[in-house]
Amino acid sequence: MVANLPVGSSHGENTAGEPLTVRYREGDPQTVASQDDVGGGGPAVATVMFGAGAVLFLLMFVWSTISLVRQRRAADLHVPLAVV
Repeated sequence: MVANLPVGSSHGENTAGEPLTVRYREGDPQTVASQDDVGGGGPAVATVMFGAGAVLFLLMFVWSTISLVRQRRAADLHVPLAVV
């Protein structure tokens, strides 16, 4: 079998003739994937980590905005009146 493996596949360094376990779709035996590249949670973990980071930065932005607004309001309340 000769295959063009996708970018990110872990089998780019296998030598010719080396045994390799593959999985295929039941309805389409022409579409195959290496056993080691199927069922891994790497992309899912990366997506969750990226999403969690985005939510964290969003919360930090909202918190800092609220804090700045409160500081400005407090400063505006303590402005001394001009004596005429």
